[in-house]
Amino acid sequence: MRLGTYLGQSLAGQLGSDPGKAERFSLTTGERVSRDGKETYVLEVPLDERWSLMGEYDEFDDYNVGVKWRVWQDRSQKSKEPSDTSAKADPTTENRPEKGQEPKP
Repeated sequence: MRLGTYLGQSLAGQLGSDPGKAERFSLTTGERVSRDGKETYVLEVPLDERWSLMGEYDEFDDYNVGVKWRVWQDRSQKSKEPSDTSAKADPTTENRPEKGQEPKP
């Protein structure tokens, strides 16, 4: 997978795009096998939170390109990500005990 990221960053750099966004490329290989015995490939390039460009070589030995629109997104996944690290650096919360723990001396 690192090779795909490297190639994606190189391609994005050559096309004048931000190479940092190339890390968002998703390349899935070998999920299925085509009729000719070749591995399938799926490439997804997110444009924003809802839209993505898709390209694939499928199990029927066809190449497909399309646009994917995410209608519904699970917001609970985003809430699990740490939002800000400034709370960790706050000295007032540093010595507060966790629920059910004794205070630190």
